[in-house]
Amino acid sequence: MEQLELEFEEMYRRDTMEDNWFSLRIPYRKMEVSHQSLCKFREKLQSMIIHLNVHCDVSISNDRLFMEFCCYPNGKKKIFLYSASPLLTEGCASEISLLLEFVVRGEVSDYEKLRRVVKKFAFFPKCKCSFRRTYVPGKVYNIQDTFSYLNNFFLQGKVNSPIFWRNPTIRGRRICGRKYKMSKIKSLKLGSYCPKCNYIFVNSILDNSSIPYWVVEAVVYHEMVHSYVFNFISCSASPHGKEFKSLYNRFPNAKEAKKELSSPHFFKNLKKIYLEKIG
Repeated sequence: MEQLELEFEEMYRRDTMEDNWFSLRIPYRKMEVSHQSLCKFREKLQSMIIHLNVHCDVSISNDRLFMEFCCYPNGKKKIFLYSASPLLTEGCASEISLLLEFVVRGEVSDYEKLRRVVKKFAFFPKCKCSFRRTYVPGKVYNIQDTFSYLNNFFLQGKVNSPIFWRNPTIRGRRICGRKYKMSKIKSLKLGSYCPKCNYIFVNSILDNSSIPYWVVEAVVYHEMVHSYVFNFISCSASPHGKEFKSLYNRFPNAKEAKKELSSPHFFKNLKKIYLEKIG
């Protein structure tokens, strides 16, 4: 039987070096960083790496500290992008020095200490999900309004993850160049939460008048709960474990949504919408 394959847990796979870093992380503590503090931190970083001919720029966005390191090994420009908790601005010189040593040289003498510092400040390579090439505007449903309502009604307004419609991501075999045959489309990713950049993405296929609004709500809320669990409960919690289920089951249509999203007729309708979209 044909069935929709929900891939909400896609971002939680931990089989790469970058994901191993991510698995060490701890939830972010909400903190405000003033412009003056940010400038002082930028100057501190630069003073620690100036002898290495490396330039560093720092900015704050979406409760994340973003750092851009620029160097010229062998005369060629090379850029490294990292993000971290704003707590890093309060880190001691030895901790910051260890992170810089790893960024600039690619290795350190004390990996155990590095692991502890990475965990403390949630320091990791910047996620490419924040690049906006695949974002699309909504035409039928306003997910920003949906997000605000669900956030205030169910999650005490705590979730601060930016949310976007995104071009469809599918798995299937192409035929006739770029076209797909309906029977060849095996799965459709309806939504995803990226813990690395704290963004929520919803498949723009759902932005269609033939899709019930409560289904869109269910997908949006699903990803919001992932964000809430990761940032306010535990970053090491199972993606769909008891913490997730206890929050998700607050949604009035949780059971109906699960039944609808897993039904063959709904999957068939989504594939039809997709093929019309790329037609």
